[in-house]
Amino acid sequence: MVLPLRSAHSFHQRICVRSQFGKFEKGLMKAEVGRVTPLDIDQLDRKILRLLKDDGRRPNAEIARAVGVSVPTVRRRLERLQESGVLRIIGLLNPVATGFPVDVFLALTIRDGFALSVGRRLAAMNCVAFVGHTTGRFDMLVEAFFSNLDALFDFCAEALDSSGGVISAETYFILGVDKFNYMWDLPDESDVPPGTAGAMSMGTPGVTQSNPAPPRLTGRRKETSVERSENEELWGEGNGRGGLDTLDRQILRLLRDDGRRPNAEIARAVGVSEPTARKRIERLQQSGVLRIIGLLDPAATGFPVYAMMLIEVEPSAAREIGAQLAAMERVANVSYITGRAHVWCEAMLPTNKALHSFLCEELASVPGIIRTEAFQVLAIDKFSYMWDLPESQE
Repeated sequence: MVLPLRSAHSFHQRICVRSQFGKFEKGLMKAEVGRVTPLDIDQLDRKILRLLKDDGRRPNAEIARAVGVSVPTVRRRLERLQESGVLRIIGLLNPVATGFPVDVFLALTIRDGFALSVGRRLAAMNCVAFVGHTTGRFDMLVEAFFSNLDALFDFCAEALDSSGGVISAETYFILGVDKFNYMWDLPDESDVPPGTAGAMSMGTPGVTQSNPAPPRLTGRRKETSVERSENEELWGEGNGRGGLDTLDRQILRLLRDDGRRPNAEIARAVGVSEPTARKRIERLQQSGVLRIIGLLDPAATGFPVYAMMLIEVEPSAAREIGAQLAAMERVANVSYITGRAHVWCEAMLPTNKALHSFLCEELASVPGIIRTEAFQVLAIDKFSYMWDLPESQE
């Protein structure tokens, strides 16, 4: 779907570059410049990060046993990694189970001088999960979730009105996801590329993380290396939004920015016993409504080049190509989309040279890829996949 609000488009490499991989309000990964660099992350940190990859609420005691250190040591390491902005533990909502099954990417062309105001305006909207400023044919890439197509139409007609600075919008429906993993394995100290330590820490041009969770979850659910078209594989059955009550919503809000918030703290905040809070969280996770995952800050871990790609492929080979992309180490997201391209891909890389090699060598070696269009993310206004659920759903 293309909405021609006005013809023409501008090439924005000139927008104010703010390093924020999801910086919105408080900032999801708001690291202090120079606090932690890739060279500061040792083997113990790496072991802890690997254990949090698929279970962000893994208990400190369990982590301590697995890595062979004391619980206080694990606690201190986690506090350091989180406070420095290297790690963020966040909640992800299942869009289908919470009543928002329509997942779209919107590629926007913005009128000169309006990029920052448009980004802030879209980031403030509950249905919007991701807002990124990019180089290339489009000025801004947005991901949003809707309850139905009418809601999407209203959004395009009102939020993307040309009087607000948007010239045109190209819409890509997300049909499925093969990979959603922002906890890549960090290289050993000896493998960190020269010149990448602190290369793009959170106070300089790059990419950071914002208020709630990527996440770029997409149109349905999201997780690590999983097929999204089949909800059960990543999110389980899902209990449907009708199964969520006021207590569930209160707990979800508390987990939005801190997926490791202690059960006791949650219980006090919502006025229930700790066992009740624990059981509710377990039920939300087991039913497929909620996932708690870890997110690494690409800049703070030595991968400041954040690239998004629209990939046109031979339609009959889309699944096979998606699987090959998902198997690549630095690829964080692989989604299947409608529109002029068939596959959406995101990758985190240490340098522009590495991006060039990725595009010209790794992607070029994959049979069936016809054309690739790459966008480098300059700044992120929002990265949040924990939208607020209206009480009217009860």
